[in-house]
Amino acid sequence: MKKNSLTIARLPYVTFDQLCEIGEWGSEWNYNRRLDAEDIKNRTKPGSPFFVLLHFEHNYRFMQPCEPHMRLLIGLGDGEVLADVPMDYFKSLPGAYVIRCNKSTVLVVVLDNAGNTVEVTHDGPPERITQAIDLFVRETGNKYLGKLILDQCLAAG
Repeated sequence: MKKNSLTIARLPYVTFDQLCEIGEWGSEWNYNRRLDAEDIKNRTKPGSPFFVLLHFEHNYRFMQPCEPHMRLLIGLGDGEVLADVPMDYFKSLPGAYVIRCNKSTVLVVVLDNAGNTVEVTHDGPPERITQAIDLFVRETGNKYLGKLILDQCLAAG
């Protein structure tokens, strides 16, 4: 990586309601790794996003080949849980975009399922933040959202 170059990563996350859905729909999906909806309700609270720490395509159901689906490792406050979800469900998850310069985070944009901004945090000189927003716009194709994020960063100082 070149010095002072920006990198971007999308980190999917699930909301409290989605965690509960995954638990409730697990038996219908009939995959190996299922969440216990009651356990999730007891261990977590609505509010913060629960980030997907690791995800990969999985093709087995009870040691037999099946349609591709995603296995997720989801971070909770007191540990992690594994869950298998259909591919379409995974693709619909909201995400946070993290833009870094070398080892420093410049911009974090958290979006909801509809692509609306939930939270923006930034750190660094204005020109670096502007470059980060430009990268976000190139990655997502959303110029309107890029303008809103820029306005929000400028207003915050």
